[in-house]
Amino acid sequence: MLAVRPELDRFVREVMRAQVAAALFGTKVAPVCVGRYELRRELGTGGGGSVFEAWDPELTREVAIKLVSAPDPRLRARALAEGQALAKLSHPNVVPVFDVGALEDRVYLVMELIRGQSLRAFAATQPPRQILAAYRQCCEGLTAAHEARLVHRDFKPDNAVMGADGRVRIIDFGLAVGHLDEHGAPGGARGGTPRYMAPEQQRGESLTAATDQYAFAVSLREALPEVPVWLSRVLARAEAPRPQERYASMRELGAALALDPRARWRRRALVAVPAALAAAGFWVGQARQDGPAPCQGGAAALASAWAAPQEQAVRAHLTALGSSYAQLVAPQVARDLDAYAARWIGSHREGCLAHRRGDLSETLYDRRQGCLSGARTQLATWVALAERTDAARLPELVRALPELADPAQCADAAALVGVDPPAQAQVAQVAQLTERLERARVLVASRAPEVVAELAALAGEARTLGYSPLLAQALLLRGTWFVMNGPFAEALPPLTEASELALRHRDYVVAVEAFARRAWILGKGATSQDSYAGMPQMLALAAGLPPRGRFAEALLRNNLGSLHITYDRPAEARAELARAVDVAAQVDGPGTLELANALANLALVTEEEARRSWLFGQWRQLLLGSLGPSHPSVIKAQIMTAIESGSAEEARLQLRESCGRMVALHPGQRDEICDCMFELGWLELMHGEADAASAAFTQAAAARADTTNGKLARAYQALEAGDREQAQQLLGPLRELRVQPQARWHQLLVSSHVDLLEAHFALRAGQRALVAAALTRADAVLARAAQIHPSRSVLRRLAWARAARAALATATE
Repeated sequence: MLAVRPELDRFVREVMRAQVAAALFGTKVAPVCVGRYELRRELGTGGGGSVFEAWDPELTREVAIKLVSAPDPRLRARALAEGQALAKLSHPNVVPVFDVGALEDRVYLVMELIRGQSLRAFAATQPPRQILAAYRQCCEGLTAAHEARLVHRDFKPDNAVMGADGRVRIIDFGLAVGHLDEHGAPGGARGGTPRYMAPEQQRGESLTAATDQYAFAVSLREALPEVPVWLSRVLARAEAPRPQERYASMRELGAALALDPRARWRRRALVAVPAALAAAGFWVGQARQDGPAPCQGGAAALASAWAAPQEQAVRAHLTALGSSYAQLVAPQVARDLDAYAARWIGSHREGCLAHRRGDLSETLYDRRQGCLSGARTQLATWVALAERTDAARLPELVRALPELADPAQCADAAALVGVDPPAQAQVAQVAQLTERLERARVLVASRAPEVVAELAALAGEARTLGYSPLLAQALLLRGTWFVMNGPFAEALPPLTEASELALRHRDYVVAVEAFARRAWILGKGATSQDSYAGMPQMLALAAGLPPRGRFAEALLRNNLGSLHITYDRPAEARAELARAVDVAAQVDGPGTLELANALANLALVTEEEARRSWLFGQWRQLLLGSLGPSHPSVIKAQIMTAIESGSAEEARLQLRESCGRMVALHPGQRDEICDCMFELGWLELMHGEADAASAAFTQAAAARADTTNGKLARAYQALEAGDREQAQQLLGPLRELRVQPQARWHQLLVSSHVDLLEAHFALRAGQRALVAAALTRADAVLARAAQIHPSRSVLRRLAWARAARAALATATE
């Protein structure tokens, strides 16, 4: 064993030494540790590493640790990312991952230690129906993994465990740690057991979800003593030699496995039972029909929100919109909605099974069902909006899709009982208002203006009802709308009241979120003293929130970091934003996109170039994974990354592509087009590309002639066209934006734009003294801006101003 895996010699050898010492001599030696976890014994190998039984002394529980060698830093980073994604995956048929980390040149996963038997051992003693039911659970687990963009790489009967509770967990996911191909991508042939490997895996090609599908089908066929004709046809397609000939997804394969003809005949027999017998024996018949797979009513319960008719209607409407973006995003929307529906159905089934086992009390089960009902309302609301949206509002609607309530969070018992319930006389009205509140959440996330009146009505009715927790949520949502859309002054009263109400009734998650949003608004116009008031106390409260409060804590820390940026405190901003990023990494589902801004904010105040580029890359990838490559938020992230990282030449070339994509796909994003084209125009001008600069300035001014960048673009455009009189007229009002070096960072940046424009104007007029004066002013404000926040755009302009001053001085001599 040691000779085969020399990279693990130290851990295997030390664990064996401890076992031998204890067995032979009763000697207790220092535990062999991976992080805080104490290794006890090696359980086996697989997926490119060894699995150990271990002990977590901090949480006093047994765990399993998979330790994988990853000597290549690039593969180690990828493996860590995959491990973190696996840790975020929550599904009853996938073993939970508690922790992920790196130790030297290894990656480790800390997982639940499952006591049970492998699916291979289980199948050896069970009838075919039980085996098929167990594999259908595996199918659900693999479906969840694939929808989280994870591939198992080594599915086989030994990598699924049947627990004592009758639940199957898939274990031993393989990580991409083997080798890199010539393009720097993980090689496809790593991992896998030859007996179950798909042809493309044996050839070393890229691995996809279809690879797992092949291994699953081989495993199921092998497990059954006899394969019925109908099932053989299903498995034959899943085992097709070419991936494109298999089922489109594991979910589609799961649906085919559910079409057991015997089950259909049993259902017909139930319908034929006389009415009296059916009424008397319905639950017995249902139990017999379901057999080993009870609680299958989730799909029917969700059908009013999302099923085939709604999918066809949404696809048809988006296609009919005619915009390029709508055509690109329609398939993605359908896939994301299908994935959401699958998660909802899985959570519905899990709750039902827990209730049947007696793990959930009636009260908890009712509250869990109420939580799922709220998620279904949100889904139905989103679908209804999608069936009537126009092309201009589609991007906001797509951005709202990842913000739908996560069905998995309905399993959080602490959240379900965290707020005092209403009085019995209030229950019915609270339920009605809660359903309206769930609809309003989707309308706010998609920026639907019709929600403003509804938010006012909800707050008013909740106030009249007198149930404070509901009123606090309604006020928070109303304040959030004004934070997102303005006017900002309208956000302060509801957010202030929401925070105070929630504190009074111990709903600390709502209290912290409302306070965080209020602090951000105060930073837009108040003094620093007002903005920071109460912050230490609220930070202490946020740090003690349960896991469901991680979003609120991360939002508070991000907004505090933004305040530090506003008040020119870069060191404090870096420290707080780093904490925000760490907390945000623990958030999955709703809020992830908003918290992604913490990565961008931290990148903006990070001086070390490699770290800055990495942060921008993480931000861009997070948005890309949630929204797809064509969404304006993703293109905007590409634009900011181009501006704030790399050389001026790289930025110029990247902006040409990204600005063009924004114009082509999202002509309604006028602010983003104006800002992008203005920056591109300035870079073109700096590189002596006068025609390209003029074209970019023209597009910037056409997008938004009324903004500061639009006005600057108009002046540059006139100057490049040789119309100095118009340029002078446009320059006049802009001079009022000049500030002294003591001003705030964003004011300094605008002031430098004006000074550099004036330098260009004076240069064209041959007024060298005015050129020198404008460049001197620009140098002073840009040098101060660089001290506060050395962004790439500031440093480029500072370098250009100084080079121009030096050239001017040389020419004068």
